[in-house]
Amino acid sequence: MRTSIIPFVIAVVFCLSCTKDIGYIPFCDKTPSNYNTVLKPVILQKCSQGYCHHDGAFMGDFTTYAGLKEKIDKGTFKLQVFDNKVMPPSFSEQLTDDELKKIKCWLDDGAPEN
Repeated sequence: MRTSIIPFVIAVVFCLSCTKDIGYIPFCDKTPSNYNTVLKPVILQKCSQGYCHHDGAFMGDFTTYAGLKEKIDKGTFKLQVFDNKVMPPSFSEQLTDDELKKIKCWLDDGAPEN
């Protein structure tokens, strides 16, 4: 029994002693983001279709910066997309992880227009 534990202990110690410093990988890159380059393409593809966030829509027009900024300033955009995760609704095309990351970084950047 004792001889079967020793190789296991050696293997564990060896694995724990080996580390690879890959450095800090930031969640958000330092590329400047703005509404036109980050959000508008996603909005046009996934949020302004059908009855949703287009010009004249009851729930807000996200095809313009002013329309989206109003929801951001109220906190409802972050609440619906990130906290409650109810937007987009389950019957719509969902945001990809990459799109969510870009949107989150844009929001963290202060949601700049240009």
